Amino acid sequence: IFRLIESIEKTLDFVSNINDFKPAMVKEIFQEHTDFLKMANYSVDEVLSSLGASKKVRDILNAYWCYLGQPTDEPNVIHYFTMLHSYIIDGAVIPKGRSHQISTAILEAFEENGGEAWFNTSVKKIIVKDGCAKGVILDDGTEITANVVICNASPYNAYTKLIDSAEIPEKLKKEVNAKTLGAKGFAVFLGLNRSAEELGLVNHSYFIYPHADNRKCYELNRKIETNDVQATVCLNTAIPDCSPEGTSILYMTSIFTGDEWKNVTVENYHKTKRAFAEKMIDNFERATGIKIKEHIEEIEISTPMTYARYTDAPAGTIYGYEATKEDGIVKRIVFDLIDKGINNLYFAGGYTTRHMGYSPSYTTGDLAAKAAILAMSKEEKK
Repeated sequence: IFRLIESIEKTLDFVSNINDFKPAMVKEIFQEHTDFLKMANYSVDEVLSSLGASKKVRDILNAYWCYLGQPTDEPNVIHYFTMLHSYIIDGAVIPKGRSHQISTAILEAFEENGGEAWFNTSVKKIIVKDGCAKGVILDDGTEITANVVICNASPYNAYTKLIDSAEIPEKLKKEVNAKTLGAKGFAVFLGLNRSAEELGLVNHSYFIYPHADNRKCYELNRKIETNDVQATVCLNTAIPDCSPEGTSILYMTSIFTGDEWKNVTVENYHKTKRAFAEKMIDNFERATGIKIKEHIEEIEISTPMTYARYTDAPAGTIYGYEATKEDGIVKRIVFDLIDKGINNLYFAGGYTTRHMGYSPSYTTGDLAAKAAILAMSKEEKK
């Protein structure tokens, strides 16, 4: 399994470095990347079963399924294997200053190389004329012309809110409408008045599921009453001094795979979110034997409505578009190579070829920037 994971990663590196697709590259793919071709159209479960992996092995390797928001009988194995590679082979790392430290490091490098970053500045329109992006208009009416535009908003938001409908090709509208939004997020952030050591929190990550059948878990996650899935992290086990001495930070994440939260009314919203947060805390205590409820000093709860409000994520999704068999990582990469959509408009983030996650956010930003630079260099040569 791990030999295949390494092989897949090499193929993805090859594909990622293709700036200008040529037919001759197909021959190289067929000669040098046969493992990728054999597995490209199969799910995680299909591949692991064909390799003769036991149920115990499958249950262990499939524990990360909630990080993609889909059961392992659905997502493309290429996608899942890249995640296993990053966690198990590369190894997960947590910066001292957490994920924000990575963002500030990228910002510093960007500015050192002549970039200019504007904060608290909203774009209300992407200017598109004759099928080509020409710049943006800010909330205050300021118009900025540009050779290329890189958009981190979802294509759905871009096509429905930011670009004049007449300038959007019908095929792009159909493509977005054909996609399914991924799982919605629910999180509970806890500040505890005891240290991780005192409480017995010895692990960084806890995956808590009602059983190992992740397809069944996925279906149960459609309803608030039946959702018992959570991935919980104790940050202090990785960064001991991330909170004051004698305290600890615990945050719990669950996902909703249906549209259950649209039925929650304004009147019962606070009661519903508190009740589900309390259930998550109870489930954690029951699964681990660690008592945390009596030590909660601070608590914050975020629901799909929270993500929709603060990030403008459609329906509060934290997974972009679902990585279905019809819309998996391999097909997205191929279609992206064939057709870029609107000229000089590039998308970055979880709605693109590499799906959602911290690593894909950086990867897709890098890919979008390289594609934009290539397009500009070609234009200069004309």
